[in-house]
Amino acid sequence: MKLFAQSLRNRVHVLSIRKKLTLSVWVIAILPMLVIFLVISIAFFWSSLQSARDQAQLIANKAMTEMDAWIVQTGERNRMLATDLNIQNSISEYQSMDYKSKLGIRDFVRNRLINSYTSDMGVQNVSLYFKDEKKTFSSDYTDWDLYGALHGEAWFQNLLDGTSAYYLNWGKGVSTGERVLVLASAITSNVSGKVLGLAYTELSPRKIERIFESLAGSGGTVRWENPARLVVGMPEGRSAAPVYSKSRQLDLEVEYRPNSSAITAGFRTALVLLVLGLLGMTALLYAVCTAFSRWFAGRIIVLRNATTQLADGALGLTVEDTHCDELADLAHSFNRMSAQIKQLIEDNYLTRIENQEARLMALQSQINPHFIYNTLESISMMALLRDNYEIVDMAQAFSRMMRYAMQSEPQVSLSEEFENTRCYLSIQKIRFPDCVSVEFCIGPGCAEQRILRLSLQPLVENAFIHGFEKQPNDRRLRIGARQRGTNLMLYVYNDGQEIPRDKLAQIRALLAQDSMDTSLECFALRNLSRRLKLTYGNGARLCLRSGKGRGTLAVIHIPLKTTQQSGTVLPERNSYETDSAL
Repeated sequence: MKLFAQSLRNRVHVLSIRKKLTLSVWVIAILPMLVIFLVISIAFFWSSLQSARDQAQLIANKAMTEMDAWIVQTGERNRMLATDLNIQNSISEYQSMDYKSKLGIRDFVRNRLINSYTSDMGVQNVSLYFKDEKKTFSSDYTDWDLYGALHGEAWFQNLLDGTSAYYLNWGKGVSTGERVLVLASAITSNVSGKVLGLAYTELSPRKIERIFESLAGSGGTVRWENPARLVVGMPEGRSAAPVYSKSRQLDLEVEYRPNSSAITAGFRTALVLLVLGLLGMTALLYAVCTAFSRWFAGRIIVLRNATTQLADGALGLTVEDTHCDELADLAHSFNRMSAQIKQLIEDNYLTRIENQEARLMALQSQINPHFIYNTLESISMMALLRDNYEIVDMAQAFSRMMRYAMQSEPQVSLSEEFENTRCYLSIQKIRFPDCVSVEFCIGPGCAEQRILRLSLQPLVENAFIHGFEKQPNDRRLRIGARQRGTNLMLYVYNDGQEIPRDKLAQIRALLAQDSMDTSLECFALRNLSRRLKLTYGNGARLCLRSGKGRGTLAVIHIPLKTTQQSGTVLPERNSYETDSAL
């Protein structure tokens, strides 16, 4: 905590006066107002959300109560059938009746079943089962055999044995085979107490779904997750926190997912008005703060800007200040200092610069490039007259290298750098005739990339000096470029003498970014590495790898975003070239 406070003080300490004044207004007024707004918004949102959840819970409980009432009403109708004395007498006398009387009993039972339930109660099948006769009569005249379909169910046997009097649970429909809600009551004789049969009712799950469809709303659904769980409302992502309600009559839990848009609609307008008011107040405070800061700190900022411009080389700069206070005295002192600095630079520094430039021009005139080119051309012509074509080729190649090296533009295309490297290799061909094979590998889209001038020649030169000097015969040199991800990779590989491990570690240390070694050792590589970092930043680097029997590989990594130019990059005509006898 102490370190954080110290860091905060340091950060505030370096701020300008205007920023400090602005920061004070933010800390004193705007930030507390934002905090208060945030607290009020959270409390308002939480209260509205809790109210909406309570409302959703009431709606879900009301629908669940309606479903329970429907189940209770249907169960009462089922038990009324079981306790009907006429039905009990009909079952008791059924076995001893003749055929015509049995038909009368059948019609009586069917009519009673049909009249026991209304059409909106979701009843799929109502049947009476006669235990002794194993006979079933149903309201839809199908008379499905209940004993054949249900005698293996434990609850069916418990009702007939008198173990239980009532059953309510999910089951498989006798007639349709679909999932239904089964209600069954044992028909027990009021006279003998004997179980005569049972009243069997199948209720459709669709009735339950219809009860909860009004909760789903627009875009919502009603679906069964399993027989004991019903999900009602919006899909995840569009719903608020769900509420749950359980049935008292049935093993069923309903998860209600209310529409989040409907919940937030109540306080959205109030929140928008509150935000607009806050933004207006913030803008007003910011305007007042800015005007106050500009009035109080404007003169100091003008003086600061004048000092910065003077440091950047704006000689003779003055500050106009008509006030009579300490800041005006500071402005007058600045004007005197500016005039004195200008006079000192004109008297001393500019004179020294002119002398230095004169000496540089004298030195440059001594090594005038035109003199070098003319001399090389003369050597070439003399060798041509004497039919010494090797000297001609060497002189012309060296002349092209000198022209290339002395041009002022720091960056060239990769194809130009490869051409300069070929000139260097043509000179080395005189020293190592038919001993070194060279391969040029240029990947697609690389030829027109811009790189530093003289990036590859130092690496190729090192390959000849350190790799092939002791083993010049049957050597192989590969020079190439390719794109990998966001980098352009230039590489020079030779299979000559490897670099000893301790020497390789020393070279890598010299190439490190923070190395300040001033010796001449590995000067070319260090110079190339520094040029790369100065031009492309720390993303550019020069890497060396070497091992016994594997030769040496030098790789330059250049970030593509700093090398890509505007326009379309055309593919090279020869992406892979080989000079087999260099």
